[in-house]
Amino acid sequence: MAPPSSAQKLIAEGLGTAFLVYVGAGSAAATGVLSAGTKVPFSMAQLGMISFAFMLVIVGAVYAIGHISGGHINRAVAIARVRADAALTSLAPDEVPDAEADNPQQRLSGATS
Repeated sequence: MAPPSSAQKLIAEGLGTAFLVYVGAGSAAATGVLSAGTKVPFSMAQLGMISFAFMLVIVGAVYAIGHISGGHINRAVAIARVRADAALTSLAPDEVPDAEADNPQQRLSGATS
């Protein structure tokens, strides 16, 4: 199976971000509207439910899109990763950093052992 394309990664991250905003911020807004309508002061139980909603949407989004884009749920991270991948693939093979080098100084100087 082919790895996901950059467009698929960006769409997945966009959906994850939309889920987070819709459910997370929506739960906070709904809690505020409900507590204003009942004239009950804001409590720690309400804060716990908002936190629980954020937790559920993050876990759900990571399970749903994690295999496509890494599950960052942040479009800025996805865009940066796509640009970094493009920058690495545009380098000549001798300019790509060696991931197996033990010494970071060797990677900078280009020396091999």
